[in-house]
Amino acid sequence: MNQHAVIVDFSHLFHLSFAAACNAPDSYDLKSVTINNVIGKLRTVRRKLKEQRIVAYDLVFVEDRPALRKLKALPGYRAGRENRTREKEDIKSYLLNNGHITRFCFSQDNEADDAIASVVKLALCFPEMNVIIVSGDRDLWQLIQPRVRVYNPIKQEFVRSVDVARAFEWKSYPSFICEPKYIPLIKTFWGDAGDCVPNLLPRTQKELLPIILHTDGSLESFWSRMNDDGKFYLTEECYDSLLEHEAAIQRNWEIVKLDDQCELEWE
Repeated sequence: MNQHAVIVDFSHLFHLSFAAACNAPDSYDLKSVTINNVIGKLRTVRRKLKEQRIVAYDLVFVEDRPALRKLKALPGYRAGRENRTREKEDIKSYLLNNGHITRFCFSQDNEADDAIASVVKLALCFPEMNVIIVSGDRDLWQLIQPRVRVYNPIKQEFVRSVDVARAFEWKSYPSFICEPKYIPLIKTFWGDAGDCVPNLLPRTQKELLPIILHTDGSLESFWSRMNDDGKFYLTEECYDSLLEHEAAIQRNWEIVKLDDQCELEWE
């Protein structure tokens, strides 16, 4: 019998609920409205799981911590993001003290995305375990695989293959169909404006995407492909730009590729 682990991105759920609470009339208590929003979204998640005939599962909330390693490599990483630590603690305390959940976890010096990747890897050690990640963060799409799905609480639906393909469409190469495994390479080369990761190779998609399709999605396999015959498919300008930005490409890769070997702390 298949088992399920439901992993909730607590920071994303909080900010989604808090933002909605900020639009409530001034006479409403912000904390109470945020709590009600969180509970309402959890109720919706449970209903959607029930529609999938998933009624028994382990529920884990994963918290954010400052991503010190990434910030050291790229000081502007995720600049401008709201922290709201105190407000998050209020919601966490309410959930723990009112019987809604029993498990929180985090990884010291790592953001929730990497901690979630580590929880997923741990769960998949059990052959019968299936994982559902609850988050609207597209960075987590790279974790999608046969036993891992992502539920988007904003759209109230599971992420499909067509959603990934549409999110990473390229006019320069319309036949490119993105799979989750290619997302880290795409973000490595062309950045992520939302996380302040720089675009290193603008206007090179038409040349590089066909090569990416012949990799396993890792940076190592990309360079291996380049060392074989990949460079002969590139213009001299594109190849020179790759070599010029090699160190920055490595840095971007280490930032956007989720770390599934974080040390986890459980509460």
